[in-house]
Amino acid sequence: MNAFSPYYGEFLMLLLPHLAAMMAPGADFALVAGQSVRFGKRTGIFCALGIGSGISLHVAYTLAGVGAMLHAAPQLFALVRYVGAAYIAYLAYGLIMSFWRSRTQHAADIVTTDTGEAMSARQSFVRGFLTNALNPKVTVFFVAVFTAIVSSKTPLWVQGIYGAWMSITTMIWFCMVALFLSAAPIRRRFLQIRPLFELGCGLVLLFFAVRMVWAG
Repeated sequence: MNAFSPYYGEFLMLLLPHLAAMMAPGADFALVAGQSVRFGKRTGIFCALGIGSGISLHVAYTLAGVGAMLHAAPQLFALVRYVGAAYIAYLAYGLIMSFWRSRTQHAADIVTTDTGEAMSARQSFVRGFLTNALNPKVTVFFVAVFTAIVSSKTPLWVQGIYGAWMSITTMIWFCMVALFLSAAPIRRRFLQIRPLFELGCGLVLLFFAVRMVWAG
């Protein structure tokens, strides 16, 4: 029996809600989908890596007790919520404006293998990281789940394994989304309806930004 064996049950109880939350359509999914179709595989993958790294940040401050403290301070938590909502609204604005700009272009200019716009790996990573890290819903999720499921007697190194697993699986899931949507036949099909697709992703992000503000 290895040292982790006594915690398999707790790990499974933690794993299930995380998988459900991760796969549910949300701001992260809308961002990866939009970036993968618009800029291609490389951008989508780095965006996914940024989102997974954002999860590791949530895990780190949850284990340090900062998450619970933040949640217990309404004004500070509200500030985080507004900053996160503003950033996601900014991303939504970019996608919606891209839709309006595309209405003045010919279809032949839209259906291409590349949009002609460049986004570096760093930009893609940071965009994914900030979208996840500034989402207070993720903060609430981790604080609530760790408080309800993880025992106070569970060693910190075990909790660290929990967090690392959640971060890595998040990266893998969104990398799979990016690879699927950036595959040539699928991306070509989406590029044919790129303006409407970007509008849809932008509206989804805007919905989550508004929801983040009104949730408080």
